[in-house]
Amino acid sequence: MTKFIKPLLLTLVPLCLLTGCDRLFATTQPAMVDYDFSDLQFIQLETPTDLPTVVITTTLGSMTAVLYPEYAPNTVDNFLNRVNEGFYDGKDIYGVEPGGMFLTGAADEKHNGGITNDGEPIPNEYSVKLWPFRGSLLSYYGKQGFGDSRFFAVDSVPFGETEAQYLRELMNKNGEYYIPEELVDAFLHNENAAGFAGMYTVFGQITDGLDVLDKITSTPVTGTAPTYPIHIESIKVVQNEIND
Repeated sequence: MTKFIKPLLLTLVPLCLLTGCDRLFATTQPAMVDYDFSDLQFIQLETPTDLPTVVITTTLGSMTAVLYPEYAPNTVDNFLNRVNEGFYDGKDIYGVEPGGMFLTGAADEKHNGGITNDGEPIPNEYSVKLWPFRGSLLSYYGKQGFGDSRFFAVDSVPFGETEAQYLRELMNKNGEYYIPEELVDAFLHNENAAGFAGMYTVFGQITDGLDVLDKITSTPVTGTAPTYPIHIESIKVVQNEIND
């Protein structure tokens, strides 16, 4: 049985990299300050095999995405339950950061709150194997550290040597640099929205239809609202490799 999470004021996190490194990770100290980077990987950059796969059909076209239940089991389970219920069918895309991301999946037409299996927010499932590269799906709640039925898909924003050096110079409370050069290099050589790293659960990756993502994130907006309606027509599971 699904339950409605109490309404929260929508506060779209700014894409930090849009306005320079002075806002990179400015909203909070990201969770990755405590990451164990010894198992760092970039599985989204590999060819996916035997992963749950969905097709997200919108009024601007369709996108195919794979999901990562091994690394974000609770987030993926909640997402797939909502998909199988038809929860996302007809939902509007109500938040757009031009060139950066789009947001959907709220519980009602006023965009209040979201849905989870038990009515409780899902604690973020951070992973050193999943990062906000272009096309990533991230869980949203309105408060960092949690997620629900709402999710956003990120496009890419500029990331160059200035931003890279900012990451290299981040320190933990002990005055130690903690961002590995391998991660900085991955951001330098792959399109991304690195400002979301360590803030939200990455649970999926668009593998086909990035041009549709571009169309959505290119939509004119008033504030963060698209100036014309964009909807999720349906999300359908086309491959389910989760073992019960």
